[in-house]
Amino acid sequence: MAVAVAAAGPARAETSGPAADELPLRWRAGHPAADPIDDGALRPEAQALLRAARAHAASEPFTMRHARALGLVRPGPALTTPSSIRVWRRGLDGSTSSCAGRVDVIPFDDYVRGVLPHEWIRSWTDESLKAGAVAIRTYAAWWVEAGGKYPCADLDDTTASQVYRDDTYPETDAAVAATAGAYVVQAGELVFAEYSAENSDPTEFGVAEPLCTGQARRGHGRGVCQWGTQRWSLEGRTWGWIVPHYYPGSTLSLAPSTLGASLVGDEHQVTLTSGDEMVVWLEYRNDGAASWDPATVRVGTTGPRDRASPFFKADNWIDPTRPTAVDASTTPGAVGRFSWAMVAPEVATETVFTEQFALVTADATWFGPADDAVTWTITVRPRGAGADAGPGPGADEPAGCCEGGGGGGGGAALLGLALAALLGRRRARVCPVP
Repeated sequence: MAVAVAAAGPARAETSGPAADELPLRWRAGHPAADPIDDGALRPEAQALLRAARAHAASEPFTMRHARALGLVRPGPALTTPSSIRVWRRGLDGSTSSCAGRVDVIPFDDYVRGVLPHEWIRSWTDESLKAGAVAIRTYAAWWVEAGGKYPCADLDDTTASQVYRDDTYPETDAAVAATAGAYVVQAGELVFAEYSAENSDPTEFGVAEPLCTGQARRGHGRGVCQWGTQRWSLEGRTWGWIVPHYYPGSTLSLAPSTLGASLVGDEHQVTLTSGDEMVVWLEYRNDGAASWDPATVRVGTTGPRDRASPFFKADNWIDPTRPTAVDASTTPGAVGRFSWAMVAPEVATETVFTEQFALVTADATWFGPADDAVTWTITVRPRGAGADAGPGPGADEPAGCCEGGGGGGGGAALLGLALAALLGRRRARVCPVP
């Protein structure tokens, strides 16, 4: 999908220069080039890819298509968004091998947020920061798709790849969010999105850069010119123009997410008495490009996220913030069910609870509909309340979209069977799949 980008606002006057504490570590270290081929920690395939990228014709960028043609990257699906990235933290632990050092698995968007303020000048214009976010995102996704630079990690956290730190800033976070899912591609394939501080005129790729005429090259000169993004943005150019400008023949594209979901249906009881149990379920269609399995895709509490639910059942839930995982492996396009038991908390007076849930991976990547798409209002009565008057409105009526189930004796019998089945097990179904 091509990216449509709004025009930039009024150009801002260029300042005298960034503050010293904003200078990227790479610049302070003398502009060492990323991806040194002589790094002994690299996978052999990664070394071969870097040599091929250096030898590639300067008239067009090196892409994943070229890497596959060399037999160095396994065949893969159409462009998708990584959900996470393996980052070797050798900048922290000083290790010399990715398999012996600390490797963090980081949600992909969080990784981009942790790189941008440490590779760009965070006081630069919004359009410059957005251009940086796209270049950083594309570079990282390229290496994930290539199988990683290192035997046990996709990238490291130093100037040998992209400088990653755990601290982030509102202005750079906003740039990452504004460009979410945007990548630079050529013929639908990820570009090897290199960048350096000052690429002069023309750049190493032969791109005419009149705003940089007379500037000495600082860095390797390939791909995006970081100072150029600031200069062009001050001329009123948007990130949607700036990024493809530096990679001849490229465009911006929005990748379909590896993780995606739409809510199909749900069922729960709206009235309970303290101590009562009910079996509930959610159904989502897998709209992403990867299968779901019980080890990786779960339901999490929201409103706020990771809220401890008062309906937690210790022998059934994963933990108080994670009721369950998908019942069975669910391929893209199929509908997956998530079912679990809930126990009404003890109350002294009739109390109304609001329970909200959403989808989340085992590594804490949230995806799918909004956090409030599943919002259940459940009334809990104290024990013994209304025993002579019989059940109140909705006591035996399930709320939700189940077809062929419902209230009455049949629904109650099925609920009883499901609850019995749940004893000693983590999941059960309360009614047929619609």
